[in-house]
Amino acid sequence: MIYKNIICPVCGATCDDIQVEFGDGKIEARNACKMGNAKFQEIFSSHRLKQPLVKVDGKLTPAAWDEALEKTADILVSAKRPLLFMGSETSCEAHEVGLKIGEYLGALVDSNSTVCHGPTAMGIQEAGKVDVQPKARRKIGRSHYLLGTNPLESMPRQMSRYGVFPGVTGPNVDVLTE
Repeated sequence: MIYKNIICPVCGATCDDIQVEFGDGKIEARNACKMGNAKFQEIFSSHRLKQPLVKVDGKLTPAAWDEALEKTADILVSAKRPLLFMGSETSCEAHEVGLKIGEYLGALVDSNSTVCHGPTAMGIQEAGKVDVQPKARRKIGRSHYLLGTNPLESMPRQMSRYGVFPGVTGPNVDVLTE
């Protein structure tokens, strides 16, 4: 089975042209960089938890999905101030569900962005500046300047999707790494 137009959850370049094919216990991620491909390969990783675990007498034991979901719901509903911590390499769709659950519960919702890129984004917003996602930058920007970053390492498809080879209408990208 092939799934098309998957948004890659890794670096933040929001590559939305990933095609994922499942078959024979293997996965192939087309259009993904090596970081994105590695993330998709984890679906069949031996260290991945494939069934829910619940604590019984202080020990983690395998459980049925219904039992685990019921226990999770009980814990969340009875919590005085629940905290939902969502990972940065999680799909947008999963974040949307998490935010809805958090709103329903009156929970705090956080992610590692509060200790990573979050303070930068908050500072930019508080200074009255605005920012846009890479796809929008490609459509509206003429020149882009990436300061203090190495997109070849941290965002491997940045240059091919939004910089050097995006087509006739794409912007120029200058990388300043001082």
